[in-house]
Amino acid sequence: MNFFTSVYSEYGKGGALKLLPSEKGCSVIFDKIMKKFNLLSEIDKTTAYIENVMNNEKKGGLKDLIADLDRLKLKVVDDDLFNNPLRGFSRKYAEMYNDYLHPITGVLNNIEKSVDGYLGAN
Repeated sequence: MNFFTSVYSEYGKGGALKLLPSEKGCSVIFDKIMKKFNLLSEIDKTTAYIENVMNNEKKGGLKDLIADLDRLKLKVVDDDLFNNPLRGFSRKYAEMYNDYLHPITGVLNNIEKSVDGYLGAN
C-alpha cells in the first residue's frame, strides 16, 4: 500500500503530519480526520487550562480531571470512543471545590459539548 502525507498547519506549531492511504478502493474521510484533530486539539487546550488553574490556585485534586482527559484522548486516538466519559465534567469540579462560579466550569462544560459533537458527527 502506498502512502502520501498531509500536513495541517492549523493544528499546532509545525502542523500535524498524518499518513493517509492512496491506494484505489481505500477511501479516506477527511472530514472525520479533521473532526478528530479538532477534538484532540480541544482536549490539549483544556488540559493546559486545568494545569494552569491547578498550579496557580494550588488545586491538586484537578489531577483527576487531567487523568480523565488523558483517557479520553487515548480513546479518540484509538477510535474507541462510543459514549461521552466526560458527562457531568463541570459538576465534578464544582462538587470537588464547592465552587460553582469559577470560570473553569465553563471550560469543562465546553469540552463535554465538544465530545458530544464529535460523537454525533461520527
